Amino acid sequence: MHIPDVFGDEIKQRNIRLLFTAFVTMSIILVVLQFFTGSSTTGNSILLGSTAPEETSADDGAAVFNLNNRQKFDLLLKTLQLKMLDKEEQKLQYAEKIAKIDKLVHDSGNDDVLSGWTAMTACLDENGCTDEFYVFMKTLFAVDGQTENSFFTWKKSDTTLETLIQNVLELKLAAEKNNIVIRSKLVTDTNSLIISKGSLEMKEVWEQLVDCNFGCDGFDRLLLVIAESYFESQN
Repeated sequence: MHIPDVFGDEIKQRNIRLLFTAFVTMSIILVVLQFFTGSSTTGNSILLGSTAPEETSADDGAAVFNLNNRQKFDLLLKTLQLKMLDKEEQKLQYAEKIAKIDKLVHDSGNDDVLSGWTAMTACLDENGCTDEFYVFMKTLFAVDGQTENSFFTWKKSDTTLETLIQNVLELKLAAEKNNIVIRSKLVTDTNSLIISKGSLEMKEVWEQLVDCNFGCDGFDRLLLVIAESYFESQN
């Protein structure tokens, strides 16, 4: 007559439960460690000044992991701030801004961004950059990036603003070219986005650009307003 091993079965079940509990605990620990070692500190808001926009509260030493949208806009903002500085009159601020951007670019580990930055710094050493600023900023939004904080998502990025930035940069680079088809398409698409999603200030700056037939110096102001809208949407 076969007598069931009750105690042996209970021990096996207890061991299985212990193994399962240990597995779940280790999985949770790994997820938490991955989140805290892969996150970065970013800025809160932007205030536009009379001559140049003020700094974000972002940690300038923070690494850029895969260029998520928040970090793309942070680099965009710092590049615009650099462009607005007088190289001769504001030597210290100019050098500090270059050093900050350079660290963010190298920490990103992205070859396309690094290549664009290298091309831009070459002209900074010479007579100054013009289109190179916009080419570099366009590169930032051409690379693939992660979504905002893949584990604890508090705010999702507005892809409309990212598309709008890309359109404005493309339009700036195409403004002096004679391809009326490309220029007309960019104007139409940008106008639709600003009318449907843009703030009042964004619409005012856009109207000024339209009135001067995109020949006046309003692109930088429009890019700054869009960047400000992005950071405000994240608060």
